Amino acid sequence: MILRLVFLLFASCTLAACATGAAFTAVEPAPAEHAQVVFYRKFNIVGAVRTHELRSDGKVLGAAINGGFFSAMLPPGRRTVFGEGCAPAPLNVNVEAGRTYFVEAMVGGTYLGDGTTLHTWQFACGLALRDSNVALEALKSLRLSGS
Repeated sequence: MILRLVFLLFASCTLAACATGAAFTAVEPAPAEHAQVVFYRKFNIVGAVRTHELRSDGKVLGAAINGGFFSAMLPPGRRTVFGEGCAPAPLNVNVEAGRTYFVEAMVGGTYLGDGTTLHTWQFACGLALRDSNVALEALKSLRLSGS
């Protein structure tokens, strides 16, 4: 039964919930008047069909899809970024014009089912500011998810 559940999660991700855009190649320089924030989400079978719709200042920035990335331009200053669809805690970050920042969106979960009749997951989500070297290594295996 567990194998069937894992297969269904994998198939769902493959067919519907994974990023399918262009493969990551490089990050363009940030414009002088805005901060560039590159959001990414590494592939993970747990929570594969969950999507973060990321917002800041009341505007949708884009969707952090399993195995995907996108970038958004933000005005300089203190910004709060939060995700919908999985209710992560917000990320507060002070961004400067002309700089690029990297934020990882993460989804994890714990299986609470009994393996026979009850199949329940408890998901936890989060956003974390990452070092550029760490982020660029992770981005190598990701695809554009749009914005």
